[in-house]
Amino acid sequence: MGIIDRVRAVAEPVAHAKGVRLINVTFGREGPSQVLRLVIDRQSGPTTVADCEAVSRAVSAALDTADAIPHAYTLEVSSAGKDTPLWKRPA
Repeated sequence: MGIIDRVRAVAEPVAHAKGVRLINVTFGREGPSQVLRLVIDRQSGPTTVADCEAVSRAVSAALDTADAIPHAYTLEVSSAGKDTPLWKRPA
């Protein structure tokens, strides 16, 4: 199981518990850092900064507990937004 699959397995139930859907997960190098990006969406209304903050804190703690990523990384959580491309999860 790769990092993205491990992250998704941890982050999806956490996001759901916070009332949002996990739309996309990306992980990669940017300069000297590894960056994990989660994109979330609230179906019942707009996704707020508070939603992103709550998911970031909860997912960060869950990923640390699960040791899903064994090295340092930066976690970014954002909303899908109206200009964000749509993603289809691989089957």
